[in-house]
Amino acid sequence: MGILDFFKKDKWRYTMQGNFDRPVWTTQKDKQFITEGYNRVVWVYACVSAISGAVSSVPWLLYRKGRGGRLIEITDHPILTMLNNRANPHMSGKDFIDYWSTYLAIEGKFYAEYSNPNAPMAMYPLYPHYMYPIPHRTEFIGGYEYRLDTPILYTPEEILWSKFNDPLDVYQGQSPIRALSRTIDKENEAVDWNKSTLQNAGVPAGVFQIQNPSPELQETLREEWRKRYAGGSNARIPLILNADKATYQQIGLSAMDMDFLNQRKVNRTEICAAFGVPSQIVGDPEGQTYSNYGEAQKAFWENTVISRYLEHMLDKLQSDLLPRYSDSLVLKYDLTGVGALKENEEKKSKRVIEQFKAGLIKRNEGRYALDYEDDPISGNLYFNELAVAGSAPLPEVEQPEAPEMEEPEEMEEPEKVELEDGDEEEEATEIQIEIAKKKVPTNFPVAGEDKTVSLANSQFELFPLDYAEDLRNNFPDIWEKGGNIQGNDTYRVIRRVLDEGKSADELTPNDIEIIRMREAWSARHYRDHRLAGVIAQVKWHMVGSRGLDHMKAVIQEAKDKQKKSVDMNPDEMKMYWKRIDAERERYIVKTKREIKRYFVDQQSKLMKQLEGASAFEAERITDEVVTATSKDLRNILIAMNRAVIDHFGKQQYNDLRREKMQTKAFEAYTDDLLYWITLNVGNAVVLIDDTTRAEIKTIIAQGIAAGWAIGDEETPDTIAYAIGQLYLEQIIPNRSETIARTETMTAANKGSLSGAQQAETDFGARLLKIWIPTQDGDTRDTHAAMSGHPAIALTDKFRVGQSLGEYPADWELSARERINCRCAVGYVRSQERGEDDAIQGE
Repeated sequence: MGILDFFKKDKWRYTMQGNFDRPVWTTQKDKQFITEGYNRVVWVYACVSAISGAVSSVPWLLYRKGRGGRLIEITDHPILTMLNNRANPHMSGKDFIDYWSTYLAIEGKFYAEYSNPNAPMAMYPLYPHYMYPIPHRTEFIGGYEYRLDTPILYTPEEILWSKFNDPLDVYQGQSPIRALSRTIDKENEAVDWNKSTLQNAGVPAGVFQIQNPSPELQETLREEWRKRYAGGSNARIPLILNADKATYQQIGLSAMDMDFLNQRKVNRTEICAAFGVPSQIVGDPEGQTYSNYGEAQKAFWENTVISRYLEHMLDKLQSDLLPRYSDSLVLKYDLTGVGALKENEEKKSKRVIEQFKAGLIKRNEGRYALDYEDDPISGNLYFNELAVAGSAPLPEVEQPEAPEMEEPEEMEEPEKVELEDGDEEEEATEIQIEIAKKKVPTNFPVAGEDKTVSLANSQFELFPLDYAEDLRNNFPDIWEKGGNIQGNDTYRVIRRVLDEGKSADELTPNDIEIIRMREAWSARHYRDHRLAGVIAQVKWHMVGSRGLDHMKAVIQEAKDKQKKSVDMNPDEMKMYWKRIDAERERYIVKTKREIKRYFVDQQSKLMKQLEGASAFEAERITDEVVTATSKDLRNILIAMNRAVIDHFGKQQYNDLRREKMQTKAFEAYTDDLLYWITLNVGNAVVLIDDTTRAEIKTIIAQGIAAGWAIGDEETPDTIAYAIGQLYLEQIIPNRSETIARTETMTAANKGSLSGAQQAETDFGARLLKIWIPTQDGDTRDTHAAMSGHPAIALTDKFRVGQSLGEYPADWELSARERINCRCAVGYVRSQERGEDDAIQGE
């Protein structure tokens, strides 16, 4: 049966005109696309494999929109974990993308289940041929029905839905295989005919004609024919008979026989064209459409992998997944490691440079074409104008806005500026002076026998990477003091080169260009010695003219200045902590009571579902019950977070409001706080449910190994009894306490910090925060050591042991530092504002 035979519609196709709230049955048999095409036709398999392998090899990058639309790269986020590392506990991110692109190519559609619709921590691919969308009259999609074994209903928020558009059915996908149905039928029939010919009917080169053969002779002929000539190895061997009056007639190939190979070549061409894969890539020796294999690879990436698949996935992830975390996130795919496209970058760079040297374009026009930042000083010059800059002053340019820098001095002509050794002017003036007077060379490399572009051949010493990373992670306010235009991007690229230990031969064209830029930039800024210039030098990974010790001294001075504050004395800390702990305890008691009720209800539903089930069904039932009850836990934690954040945020905010005689109020339901609650409650529910599943499944496995039946809660040595004891002895009394305490502490400290931040904004107070360890002696060593930690800015992070966090019990801390933490966050005023007393608020 051919593929076309499966296109016959056996159920009504639902459209947007009616039949809502019921599943849309597909008009195509998607499983046959796999069995008839992907599993049987070598060229289909080769094309799909080429596409999925290329698409899944591309890493993903995540950014956050900053002020002025500037993109700030994020290196640690659940989205990056799912796409680049592990999509779920059982599948890598590469495998997930491989499945996605494979199903798009074969069936034209793809579905994945989110572990948590609010803030997904994992994605699980589903079989698209078992998934049926449910139309909705006003919302387009009302849900999905998954018919693998037992039908499962999903809400629209639980599913990632991706498809190639089908003009005849908005709820289904159009795959290349569907367009190839006739071609695939012809290819399969051709292969089957050839196989049958070789196995069962190997035809000799001619035919013997015998007059009046007896029945015995006919039977002997048939047996001899099968014995000698069945199979491809015996084809075309003349048949010799022991018979009188036998004649022989030669047989030639018919036109259809001779066109057999040509037809298969046509099939191959059509298959590769439909998938957008040059036949040369999938092993066709006659596929000489392109001059060489490299050109075929470029066409494949540009016309198929990027435009058809990566752009499609990017659009779907940007519109469906990212908004579940924040509207300010931006996702991109990273093509810098694609070898087939590197030659394009090199040719483009060479072409732009030649145009610049020929005087056809200005410097900034060339930089824009190569995706570099504009040069505010010499960007509007042509090559010949830049070449004579040493004999004439450069034209005045508009000073770029630089809010992060120190107050700029008035622009002066280079010849009017007198610099002393080690002096430093505003960045634009310094660049003009260095270019005009050519005090240092900017070509690279200029010394040594090995002229290869590499960091090892640089004239400028590399700044220590570990010191730079500590500054970037722990002192973001200082990190933003300088070098924010191109410095952050350069820092990321060179850090990667250093981390990977790349040799000169392993550098990409982009790496080489960045290293050249570093050399030229360092030549212009090597004499900077103030804070803004020093921070910029750190980002460009270079040591200035005054040496490493001077740079560290300047940075340390900034750190010390930031830490200056009026600290609480020990008695104030103790009184403050006791008051806050008593208030938090009231919320912990309420939350623990609700969580206990949740676990009791979960246990009851699980025991009821296990009645009459087999031991081998227990794991599936456990998953279903835990998933079904997780919404109740989510509601409990959301209600607790809102109440606790509102209480402790108002408390801290009101302390300053009364002092400033203000009438403003704390806003507990800002977009940022509501997003934080959604994200962290989602994370908590996932971890709690996963722990519950793991504990119960361990008991099930032990019970099966021991030969136990499901039984009931009253009968020892049964699985149900062991699960019941787990709830009674561990989950209900112990885990309820741990979850309630940890999550309440997190919410209380988050609310407190939010109140302080809003007060700082509304009232102009300069606040710093301090970590206050538990004051009753029951605290871990790493937390007790925080009593000596200096006050830090509200946006900075504490380093606790080996973890970083904004406040005690922060989700960013490791489990070792977070769970059951009872520490508090306190606040003091900076001496820079002339204040003398500590803030007594949570």
